[in-house]
Amino acid sequence: MSKSKSASGNAIAELYTSLIEKGKPGDLLPFLRLHAHANKAVLRQEIKKAKKYWLSYIELPTGSVVDAFFGTSRWGQRGNEQQQEMVILSAIAVLDKTEIMRWDEAFPYFSRLDEPIVREVVMWAKPTWTNAFLLSQLKKNDWSTLDYFHLRLLEERGLVEYEPELFVLSMTKFPFRFYRENSLLTAYMEKIVNDPLAYQRELPLLFQYETGIQNQNMPMAPNEPFKNGWEKILGSWLDHGRFDRAWFIENCILVQTKEWNGRLRAFFRKRLGDASPTAAELLAAQYPLFACLHAPLNTVVSFAVDLIRKIWNDKNFDFQSFIEFIEPVMMRADCKGAIRHTLTILDKAAQQSSEYRPAVSYLAADVLVVPDLSLQERAVKTLKKTGDPNDVVLTDKLNMYIPQLQGNITEMLGPLLTGSIREMPNLYEEYAAETRSHSMIHDGSRLPEFADWNDLLFHFGKFIQSEDVMHAEMLMDAFVTKRHLFPADALEQLKTYADQLSGLYFNAPYRRMVGGLLIHLIRQEEGFYQPERDHLERSEIGNLAKYLVHQIQEKIVSGSKRSLLCFPTHTPHWIDPSILIDRLIAYDHAGEAVDPVDFAIAISRTRRENIPEAVEKAHRLPRQYQQLMAFVLGTTGEIPAPEKPSIWKKLFGSAKNIDYVPWAVAARTFYPNQEFQEFENTDLKGVVNVVSPFAPEVRIDVRRHETRHAFSKKVDKSTTRRLIATLPKSKWTGKQPLLYSMDIYEHKDSVWGINLSFGTVLFWHSVMPQNDQALASFLLRYCCEYSEGLGEDDLRAFLLIVSDSSFVFTDTIYYVIACCYLYKDSGLRNFAAEVSLLLICERRIDVRQLGEKLARLIFEGYAPLQRFLDVAAVIRDHSALHNGALLTLLETILERFELKEKLPAGFKKLLEMYYDLLTKTGQAPGVSTLQNLTKIPESTSLKPIIKQLQSIPHQ
Repeated sequence: MSKSKSASGNAIAELYTSLIEKGKPGDLLPFLRLHAHANKAVLRQEIKKAKKYWLSYIELPTGSVVDAFFGTSRWGQRGNEQQQEMVILSAIAVLDKTEIMRWDEAFPYFSRLDEPIVREVVMWAKPTWTNAFLLSQLKKNDWSTLDYFHLRLLEERGLVEYEPELFVLSMTKFPFRFYRENSLLTAYMEKIVNDPLAYQRELPLLFQYETGIQNQNMPMAPNEPFKNGWEKILGSWLDHGRFDRAWFIENCILVQTKEWNGRLRAFFRKRLGDASPTAAELLAAQYPLFACLHAPLNTVVSFAVDLIRKIWNDKNFDFQSFIEFIEPVMMRADCKGAIRHTLTILDKAAQQSSEYRPAVSYLAADVLVVPDLSLQERAVKTLKKTGDPNDVVLTDKLNMYIPQLQGNITEMLGPLLTGSIREMPNLYEEYAAETRSHSMIHDGSRLPEFADWNDLLFHFGKFIQSEDVMHAEMLMDAFVTKRHLFPADALEQLKTYADQLSGLYFNAPYRRMVGGLLIHLIRQEEGFYQPERDHLERSEIGNLAKYLVHQIQEKIVSGSKRSLLCFPTHTPHWIDPSILIDRLIAYDHAGEAVDPVDFAIAISRTRRENIPEAVEKAHRLPRQYQQLMAFVLGTTGEIPAPEKPSIWKKLFGSAKNIDYVPWAVAARTFYPNQEFQEFENTDLKGVVNVVSPFAPEVRIDVRRHETRHAFSKKVDKSTTRRLIATLPKSKWTGKQPLLYSMDIYEHKDSVWGINLSFGTVLFWHSVMPQNDQALASFLLRYCCEYSEGLGEDDLRAFLLIVSDSSFVFTDTIYYVIACCYLYKDSGLRNFAAEVSLLLICERRIDVRQLGEKLARLIFEGYAPLQRFLDVAAVIRDHSALHNGALLTLLETILERFELKEKLPAGFKKLLEMYYDLLTKTGQAPGVSTLQNLTKIPESTSLKPIIKQLQSIPHQ
């Protein structure tokens, strides 16, 4: 670039900057006319700089003028309204298509063409990118609006080419400025109503492009509730004959077959209802109605069946096509209402014409695959009228469906199954939970050793991909005990993993801390890596890894080749007591200090297995550990009196309670349900989970709310229910790792919530694998408070822990599992069902205890009953043993039935499932259950199923 051109560019830049600073929009167009064409490159750069300076949000400086204007807010933009307008208009005038696409700020100006300055700049600039820019903005956000008549103006001036999707999206979204003024909105709508181009050219596009027409709700007059503006516009066009009724009816139906927003399709269904189509008009549209029968959305299927009910008996109705289209509907569990109405149609059709009877019987037979007792009973009525016992096709169908028949449907089918009933397997096995002890310390579970350097390298990938705590600990341990495997260029080879780790974000703090340590070691950064406590992680347990990370670095610096005491010897987190004793002896011989966090975790991970070998070595322990380790090994149950001297005072200071922290951890690990009065005389008295085990009290809190509508003044009433599991108010404030007490207190509310993460739950369990009561208490308090909560990841991790063969159940844990059954997230409920299948198969879960918790939560309205039924449906018929367990579970729930305000929705389905299992397994209902059912108020819908339950003979 020549000096003269550079000087000219600098002058233009200074002139533009000065122009914006003055903030006079009227001066912009003359400037653009004079300089824009010759200096586009310079102006593009300056416009981008101006955007960053004048439009970016910044922390404003203090000062009386700023304070007065912005009040308490310290954030705002440097530019005033005029300056920002000039920057945006200059962008519209100068920038090309690629650059303008990032300027969302420019979009509203195309709805301000009635303002002279805006209109003149746009008309002068004649941008070539308007179609692409405006369409992308309208599609980007539902709230983006563009004045339809301003778009038409651009079309008239040749600045926009006609593009159907652009114009229909613009027309269907009312500009925001009209929402504040009813008269302006009414005038705008009237303008659309009376515009021939709108109803001739744009109206058909409503059925071709997915719009947000269903969301255009606003007050039509002061103090009136919101109404949909397009309901009024389409109604007016319909009343004035602006379009063909038959065309409109057909398209309102055809729209239902599109994969569009459900509320948009519902909008057109309502418009069809407003049109009140005659039978003749519906007959003309019968084939579009048939197409709706194959729609994935069940409301669309029901809509089609409701309309077909009005015309099926007409001589011009194609009944044969209807039979062909309706076939898949008859097997859909989500279309029960439509199936019932269809069966009524089929009954009447078969009665009027015998030629339809075989086809009707086949369709009625298909209904038997739907797991609904009352619906199957309704299908049997049709089968009895239309079925032929000699029809091989029908009997083959029924024989195939026998495993899916509920209740006494098999008996009801009677002659239709003669000679076709196959022998049914045993569907019942009595269930009883069994307490088993599993060995965790054996050769098969020994923690694998790294064979060579390649094996160690491979493990980095395992750490990155897996939430398993063991993989993180193995890598940390390798930097201490496996240095002999590291080649000379080891750190160079590991740089790839360091780069990969630095670009990853782990939800669990322990993974972030370990990842940070690995990066620090590989890159040989100076000093110690000091992970900060995660401010989003509300769990003290979740942040314990920082102590382990520090200990690893201490060992590397000192040259120690001894593992941390708490690192597992057997998968996934267990410690052989014999090896723990070896480690303590080695630490003592090397003069290496014992870290309290490391030792506490080691105690909680130690299994009482391989005790004889450990006892043989125990006499070689340093004296200060002998009594404590005897307690850990179970060779003594005595806890020393407070006045006895202890090495812990020398190690950790003079505070009296420090002596008893490892004892308290050991006591709660190996005797989770026992009380220890010995701690009453120490400073640990009153600390949760020390003297006695803690289990939160559970209650359901009911709150009723009233909301007054701003326009209609109508009062809406609602009720919320939350589970309250109260934790102690006070927290453990000591610096020592009193593991079972650290997080069990009422945390202050946080905008971030108090959930953990999937990985943190696994880490918590890994730290205290033999007693999960504290973890369950925390999850019950903070993840189960609302069944619509956000704790599904935490609870999914907990269910994974529950499936482990060494897991021990408690009352609180059964509450957490019950909440998983009732959680809104269907993925979590499905996982809970899968875990339950495993637990029942291994006879490890007490279904009576679980049933007691479920009964309380269900009948106190914690969550919809249907969620539990979804889980129960997965368990049912999985095996004879699972049927036995489910029957006991349902029996327990019904035994504890209590009518609070009203029966929970789906209670009839619960009774039908219970009845189905009883008849299928040949069992009789419990006496207490039948007595409890007599407390149910008279109900027409429940009376038949209760009568059926009472008719089952007792064995």
